[in-house]
Amino acid sequence: FIGMSLFHFTLNLMSLLGLSVVIGVLVDDAIVVIENVCRHMEMGKNALQATKDAMSEIGYTVITVTIVLIVVFLPIALTNSLVSDILRQFCGVIIFAILFSLLGSLTLVPLLTSRYGKLDILNEETLWGRMMAWFEKVVKSFGDWVAGVLGKALHHKRWVGLTVILLTVAICALFPMGFIGFEFMPKVDQSEFTVLLEMPKDISIEKSSAQVAYAEAWLLDQPEITEVVSMTGLTSSNNKSNQGTPYLAELRCRMVPPSERSKSVHLYISGLRRALTDYLVDAKVQVYAATLHGSGNNADIEYVLTGPKADSVALFGEYALDVMRGIPGTLQQQLSTGSGRPEVEVVVDRDRMSALGLSLDNVGLTLQMAFQGNTQMKFVRDDYEYNINIKADDFYRSSIDDVSSLTFINQQGSRVTLDQFADVRIGTGPNRLERYNRNPCVTISSNVVGISAGEASREFLDKVQQKADDMDITIETVGDMKSMSDSMSVFAIAILLSIALMYLALVLLYNNWTDPLVVMFSIPFSILGAILALALSATSLNI
Repeated sequence: FIGMSLFHFTLNLMSLLGLSVVIGVLVDDAIVVIENVCRHMEMGKNALQATKDAMSEIGYTVITVTIVLIVVFLPIALTNSLVSDILRQFCGVIIFAILFSLLGSLTLVPLLTSRYGKLDILNEETLWGRMMAWFEKVVKSFGDWVAGVLGKALHHKRWVGLTVILLTVAICALFPMGFIGFEFMPKVDQSEFTVLLEMPKDISIEKSSAQVAYAEAWLLDQPEITEVVSMTGLTSSNNKSNQGTPYLAELRCRMVPPSERSKSVHLYISGLRRALTDYLVDAKVQVYAATLHGSGNNADIEYVLTGPKADSVALFGEYALDVMRGIPGTLQQQLSTGSGRPEVEVVVDRDRMSALGLSLDNVGLTLQMAFQGNTQMKFVRDDYEYNINIKADDFYRSSIDDVSSLTFINQQGSRVTLDQFADVRIGTGPNRLERYNRNPCVTISSNVVGISAGEASREFLDKVQQKADDMDITIETVGDMKSMSDSMSVFAIAILLSIALMYLALVLLYNNWTDPLVVMFSIPFSILGAILALALSATSLNI
């Protein structure tokens, strides 16, 4: 807590996790010191002499072992990446605790053993004595068994080496075989999810609000859902408009605790999306589970597709979307541009317009006045100024025929309709225009269920990379996958630096360069065990 105060750490998830992890490590140094003191006391020495001799033997070793533990966490805490920002307090708490543990084992523990240290002889006639004797017998039997296995292994070195190699190859093959996936953050059940509704682009805010009310009522009828909070006209999604847009809506739902339902939130929302889509016929439904760090609407996989030409980017985006939809385990695949916005296109024939005695300025101002309005006139009352918007009534701008029959007065005072000199037709315009590094772009995103984000991402890139190169399209990873990629590269450098510092610390302990290599060989095999545990527990590799 002193170290946390000096570096302005707080009690949070990571610092508390560090405290819980380091509890077992804190007593290691003290155990080594006390055990060696007891060994010297068994030789017949008094407590003071036994403590002095014990500390002269293992004091340097205890310091070196503690340094080895510190250099494991120190490089991670000092790197600059998103993972380091998350783990910095975790590593810092462990380092502070280990340092104070070392200080206690070199000062307080020897003081206590020199004053109060004594040998206790177990009395097997008491219950406690029999329990300790039984425990000591079990430990000795286990040690004898390990010694026997080790003896057999040393007599069959080639078979042991071959077995280790085969196990290494088999366990490392778990990654390409898909048994272990990659993702940035593990999926947890927060009992919350968000529903995004995208309704027809031409819907009014009143009709949109009514549609959201239908969705609220339907969701509250589900026994697993307890609360629903809605927003109409805006969303908190990064890929959607966060400003007044009548066709967008967001509903945040809270569920009953996991113990009161049979499905996790991720499995539940995959079925809920289909049912809600069938209920709201005209709305596009997307559902996102709340993440570990809060309620978010970010997809598991996100890529920015960018290129020199907007047409080629849009064409490749549609191809990439079809590929993403074909990958098993992906859902809610979408492009950031969405479906086109319906619009009325007016293509003016300038020659015919001039022949009819009209100018482009006159036509443009009349169209603006009729359909968008003119706010040049103001109304002033009590030092407040209000815009007066003059435009055609809704009845006269409700269909494409109203646009075609719009009347203009030429220089001769004759009436001319728009369809006499312009082609008026229904079309679609872009929903949004995006640029990335000054080039046209589109973002493709998808959620995953049943597989890891890394596995789906790898399969997607394998299928589209060749065509992207042919069409001069660049695929940039963004979102959680980008954070994971950047952090893992920095994280790998930190781990390699930790291993190098561990080796140097062991060189100081053993006073040679070869013996530490024997100890360092245990690291790869311990990692193999961790990888096997991930595969057996169906857990992905994440922070």
